[in-house]
Amino acid sequence: MQTFVFLWSPTLRQLATDLPLGTIGIDKNGEPAYGLIFGAFMTSAVLGGYVSPILRKNVSKIVSRNKNDKSNEKFVAHGKDANEMDVIPVNVLCSLCYALGSMMLFVPCAVNKNSTYAFSFCLVSFLIYEFIVGVYVPSEGMIRSIYMPTESMCSTMNMLRIITNVLVAIGVFSTTFVPLTFSFGVLSTMMLFASVLQLSLVPKDELMNIFRLFTQSKSLLEIKDKQN
Repeated sequence: MQTFVFLWSPTLRQLATDLPLGTIGIDKNGEPAYGLIFGAFMTSAVLGGYVSPILRKNVSKIVSRNKNDKSNEKFVAHGKDANEMDVIPVNVLCSLCYALGSMMLFVPCAVNKNSTYAFSFCLVSFLIYEFIVGVYVPSEGMIRSIYMPTESMCSTMNMLRIITNVLVAIGVFSTTFVPLTFSFGVLSTMMLFASVLQLSLVPKDELMNIFRLFTQSKSLLEIKDKQN
């Protein structure tokens, strides 16, 4: 996300070349309307944060397990006032956020740069990405309370921030030598890898139950389509 902050404006600037005036997101000078776009990003993130608890509840219903199953143990958060929380729905939702975010960040690599719709496609994908970030951030806080003890959380997060800032600096500096599309491709790949790592925290039996539920739902939809 931090690297994306430095990449979206030059990407949209490249795609805004020779676009007709009146295109959504383009100002009267033919440049991207940075202030309006940034405000739209923040609005999307706020909306994502608003619907995050609703999505998490729906995911909890989908991945709900048998109470008699020994694997259905609650992970207790280490926070002072934290209640018991089930880690499975949180991990599944975060994994979905990473996967969808990977798809949105790959759009600048996939669009035809000469198309008049390239700017609009990328702008919409960036708005959706910011919405996904808004959905993810509250779950990130829950994951911290689940996996990180309170007494060592500050030192752990500071260490991770140092690593993140160094990587972001390297990533932004590298855009001087590599195309922006290549940078988005790397970010998309990293997000996809993060999705797999996040999903690896879910027990295998639960993953099989989710996959079985998905295949059953798909079969029911195919049967309904045949009947119609």
